[in-house]
Amino acid sequence: MLERIQFIYEKALDIYPRFIEIFFPKLKEQLSTYLMLPVRLEGILTFNKSNHTFYESPGLSRIAYPIESGKKSVVVFKLNEENEYLGKEMNLIRNADNACRRLRRDYYPYLKVYVYEGRCFDSSVTPVTDLIYSWLESDLIHIGWIK
Repeated sequence: MLERIQFIYEKALDIYPRFIEIFFPKLKEQLSTYLMLPVRLEGILTFNKSNHTFYESPGLSRIAYPIESGKKSVVVFKLNEENEYLGKEMNLIRNADNACRRLRRDYYPYLKVYVYEGRCFDSSVTPVTDLIYSWLESDLIHIGWIK
């Protein structure tokens, strides 16, 4: 399960910039996810302690840290029964924000840094596409193109 989910996110991080460059070239300089790349995407997959079968989709908490331009994005997820990020969100955001200021100085006003808490994109027929569309939707909301 962990390897599959990491693979999905790695593929989405690889495809997203090309998707934006093809379909939204005039907006790319305003889209937070695009401008943040490449990143080190860290996260924790959590599962119900009483149900070790993953009958319910695992939860996911994740945060993206920009890395040096020209490098390939990496995904580092851990599997855990509890969310280690709870109560540490502000520190995680501060660290990611500092990395944005340092590594994406020119784009900093367009970047949004947050800890994502929610479902894991693993159970649909097209999880990579769904993930890319969710990032695009979030970026378009951020710049006021959609509500």
